[in-house]
Amino acid sequence: MSDPAKRITPELFKDLLARLGGSYPSVMGIEPLEITDVYSLGRIVVDEQHLHPGGLVHGGAWCGLGDTVAAWQTFRHVPEGHNFTTIEMKLNAFGPAGPGDEILARAETMHRGSLDPRDRGADESRRAVARESDRHPVRDRPVIRVHRIPFSTNVERVALACGIKGVAVEWVDHDPGDRFALRALSAQELVPVAEFGTDVVADSIAILERLEAEHPDPPLYPLEGGERALAEIFVEWFDEVWKGPPNALDVDPRPEPAEAARLGAEIAAWTERLDRLLSAGGCLLGPEPGIADVCAYPFLRYAVHRPDPADDEAFHTILYRHLAPGSHPHLDRWVERIAALPQA
Repeated sequence: MSDPAKRITPELFKDLLARLGGSYPSVMGIEPLEITDVYSLGRIVVDEQHLHPGGLVHGGAWCGLGDTVAAWQTFRHVPEGHNFTTIEMKLNAFGPAGPGDEILARAETMHRGSLDPRDRGADESRRAVARESDRHPVRDRPVIRVHRIPFSTNVERVALACGIKGVAVEWVDHDPGDRFALRALSAQELVPVAEFGTDVVADSIAILERLEAEHPDPPLYPLEGGERALAEIFVEWFDEVWKGPPNALDVDPRPEPAEAARLGAEIAAWTERLDRLLSAGGCLLGPEPGIADVCAYPFLRYAVHRPDPADDEAFHTILYRHLAPGSHPHLDRWVERIAALPQA
């Protein structure tokens, strides 16, 4: 039988609030967004009922939002048949909010205490932060938390790097069609987004650089100055130059046939050069996988691997269509070598 606490979901609370009608969260318009074993996220969209006479959000609305979202998180850890109540609460509001603003609250389980009936409040240890800004702090963890959407090439970079380094990852999956939580966390909507303790880092290369700083062994970047500079140049070239033609083909409306042919020829020429670069039998910049391989593999693997049948991302189909044709045995060998490495 499944754990009842695991069934505490945003959908369950939305249904419950709809049926209860006049409960406090319903009246206040508090909406559940995410509920996991680690954290819960909710919001209100400010209207007149949330305001004090001065026209800004009333302190009680801030506290009510934070306490409600913290309660959702607590429900995930309270055994069936037990209950709880708030005995102490501290909330920080970062800046005022007014009509039309979105206020987010994030609650995290920081400690689980005794379940002895004489200590009913101990299991409720939690933290809620409600704020108008777009970033939400978390506490230090033995793993990093990474937000992703399915089939993302840039997310695959992080998965590969963490696999090589043996870094455990707590993955948070998002619907590609609903980027609200990503915007709330990082002030932008692209993945991956990683949480390193209280720091939120967006952009795959920035995440890889942070991983390298915090988990230097085994290294992805060469230690020597000249070799490291070469690796950094390759990464920048790959993102700023190599990805240009396939990105230019992935536009609406599609390029004119002549322009599409020119872009395809550029991809083919670089594919041939990369195959020659790999002809010595090692990896892109040396005998062992490094940052260049982690950066390039999620894209270049389409020279060998078809897109997943469930992957409807046009960019990946474009990569396969332009990378797979022709003979590139050294590139193919390299793809299979990197594919065999562990991923988080």
